[in-house]
Amino acid sequence: MFVYSNDGHSFHAVDSDYQPAEGEVLFADYATPDQLAAAFPGYSPPTEAAADRRLVPKRIIVDRLYAAGLLDKAKAAIDAADLYTQERWNSRTDIYADDPTALAMLAVIGGDPAVIFAA
Repeated sequence: MFVYSNDGHSFHAVDSDYQPAEGEVLFADYATPDQLAAAFPGYSPPTEAAADRRLVPKRIIVDRLYAAGLLDKAKAAIDAADLYTQERWNSRTDIYADDPTALAMLAVIGGDPAVIFAA
């Protein structure tokens, strides 16, 4: 079973007894683009431009959060997040500059994406 969120662009495996939260849709298997479009009115399939998304090394993000005086707030936000979000942060070496979860976290802690995710 897979639960999709973020207008169909984020998903993770769940147990068969999982109850989707608001904004999540449960599928028995990987969803097709047509199924995602039917379930999420805002869904649009990834484009070629998505393949060119800019990755920012996490070590640079950490340095910039520290320089901005936001590293403690960022750590607290990650620690307060759901397990999937924590594991995504812990397992990756780079973060996309347009990652919706990372952008939302920056908004909560008062970080400027133009600074933290600068090229």
